[in-house]
Amino acid sequence: MVESRQHQQLKHLGQKVTVQIVPSGVPEEVADFDLLLKNTTAKILNLSRIPNQGEWIVWRDENFRITKVIHLLEGNIDARVEMEWHESH
Repeated sequence: MVESRQHQQLKHLGQKVTVQIVPSGVPEEVADFDLLLKNTTAKILNLSRIPNQGEWIVWRDENFRITKVIHLLEGNIDARVEMEWHESH
């Protein structure tokens, strides 16, 4: 029997999801203060939910806009999230 999408979502309520993030567009002067931002390879985070495309998040005290979300069905990662840095106003 195949689990329904709703059942899979309910199963995750109260649990963290594992998300692979790929930051881009971080200016050199910002990245120089945080080596984790300087390295643009994918990073793994545990979040309360998978963010949506177009949503804004704050990570490492910097603003990012989610540009792409790929839901993964296999492995230990629930989604791959691409995000672009934006200057704070």
